[in-house]
Parts: sequence; C-alpha cells; structure tokens
Amino acid sequence: MRQAKNANQLHVCVAASLALGLLASSSTARADQMMASKPITIRFGVEADFASSNRVDQIHSDLELLYNSAGTFGAGIDFNAGPLGSFATNHYYVNASRRFTPATIPAQFAFWGASNGQTVWTLSQASSLPNALWLGVAGENIPAAGTAEMVDWSPGQNNGTAAAKWLELSLVGVRGPAGANVSLYQILANNQPSVYWATSDGIASNDAFYVQSGAHLHAWWVFTQPGTYEIDVQLRTNTNLNWLAGDANRDGFVDRLDLNALAQNFGTRNDWFAGDFTGDGLVDLQDFFALGANWNPANGSLAAAWADARASVPEPATIASLGTMALVALRRRSGATTCTQVVERSTETVRPGPSTPTTT
Repeated sequence: MRQAKNANQLHVCVAASLALGLLASSSTARADQMMASKPITIRFGVEADFASSNRVDQIHSDLELLYNSAGTFGAGIDFNAGPLGSFATNHYYVNASRRFTPATIPAQFAFWGASNGQTVWTLSQASSLPNALWLGVAGENIPAAGTAEMVDWSPGQNNGTAAAKWLELSLVGVRGPAGANVSLYQILANNQPSVYWATSDGIASNDAFYVQSGAHLHAWWVFTQPGTYEIDVQLRTNTNLNWLAGDANRDGFVDRLDLNALAQNFGTRNDWFAGDFTGDGLVDLQDFFALGANWNPANGSLAAAWADARASVPEPATIASLGTMALVALRRRSGATTCTQVVERSTETVRPGPSTPTTT
C-alpha cells in the first residue's frame, strides 16, 4: 500500500517534532493499551480454487476473530462444529449461483468498482441460501482470558460507534485477479449501504469492520472478477495490559534486543513483539520514539545502538533515511531542527503487505 509523499512528510514532521520533547522525558503509565495482530490472510475462491485447499461452500460459516490474550490474536473458519479451520488448508468459495449482472449499477453502489452490465459475485447479508455460502463475522470464540483483558473503546467510525469490547477487522491488502475489486458493507434500515471496505478507491485506515466480543454479524461481500483472492487483514483491540512501551520481548527491560526487533520489522505491518508499541499495526517512527522514551542509558547511546541494529538488517534506502531522520531528532532536542529541515529529508515510502499467507 503506497503512502502519498506529502502525507508521509507530514507524518515524519509531526513525529520528529514530538520526539524532541518525548525522548527527553520518562514514559507515562496508561490505563489501557491498543494491541494489533500480525497480518492474517483470508482466502476466497470466486468460481476458482486454491491448490491443495478445501472449499467452504453452501453452508452458514463465520469468519471467527480471536483475541487470545497477552497480545496474541487469531482468525479461523467456523464450521458450526468442531475446531476452527485454518486458511492455510481451506478457502471460502463463491459459486456460480452468486453471479449478478445488473444492467445499471445504482449510484449508491458505485463503490463496487464495477461497470454497468458487468457481472459481479455477491455473498448475501440477509439470509442463508441453500446453494450458497452465507458468511458471517464473529467474535464468539474469544477465550475467557482474552475477553478479560479487553477494554471498552469506541472506534468512532463505520459500525463501531458506541463503547464496547470491539475487535477491529482492518483491510490492509488484496492480491487477486487483474482489475478486481472487493467490498464489504451492510444494508441498514434506511436501505442505504454502510461501506466498510471498498478497494475501488484504494485501501485506507478507515477500511475497517467491527465486531464485539461474543457477537455475530452478517454483511454483503462483493467481488468483481472470478478467480482467487488473498485478502490481508489485521485485528486490533483495546486491552488493560499496560505493558512497558519498547519491551518487545517482554523481559522487563528496553534494550538492544527490543531495538533489534524494531529494526528488523521497521516499515512493516506487525504486532507488539515485532515492534508495534503504539497498537496501530505499523512498525514505524512512532514506535521508535515510544521505545526511546524508555531506553535505559545503561545500554549505551540509543543512536549508536540504532546504527548497529540497522547495519545488521538489509533495508531499502527510504527506510534507512527515516532512521537517519530519527537520529537527527534525537540529537537536536534543543529545538534547532525545524519541520522544514525534517520534511526536506523525507521521501515516499511503500508499506509492503505480507509476502506469504499468514495465519495465527
């Protein structure tokens, strides 16, 4: 997913400016803590199959979202009996009965990214059809330990407006047929769509759907081309963990081992244990600054430790330049570094999705 150059410059400018004061102070205890998962890949076959994989078709099934506890997540296929199925060996199947070819697509459904007269494939929100998959999204299998750690929060967007123990299902990448689009939405009481995902206008942070712990929801899924789709998602929730920011390996110290984890995963979508200390699902400068706020001087200079960590990890020039900017911010806490100086040193970055399907 590509981040616009200007937006990235603004992010770097703000983050570096905050760092000037943040890194000189101690961390502040938090009453709660957002946690994010590693990317998880959900697989769909639209009149097509994955090799060595089982079809999930013509049943009522749920995409089960899990917060297991202690910062770990999972997702699986609910067959309504027995253990959850893995996306490594199963895929949701959208069969020919779900073809729909509208002569004219109403304006409120332009987000499908399809043209008038184009065939699309839909999974229905409303009811279970005897010859098709009826797919829900659920948080009904979250273990008691996970539920006990979850804290009420209000995402403030899409269907997550009231405070509750929400799990966020964010779209972060799609690999599918050429020219294909995917959308996820619900039809509400006013017969208008409430859109949660729509790749026709790109992928953004508000491409998110929410389900409460213990709840079960249905929505419309629309695919605009036949073929196989690998849909990358991340889960997030609010917790009462209150862990020490920067302590990736949870040994009670913020040291070079934690900094190495951050360096190895810098610029990726990832979880706490890989360096996402802010719970936004990205390992980036904000996490570097969070770690820096708790760095123990007994470990030596943070600037020198970061240089060592970077040297051990092959990384694109853009990421290396971001690391350099972070060090500039560290060294100029007096305020001599201006936003203009920082922005001039920034470049466009690409945040890659996972290279292989991931299940947890």
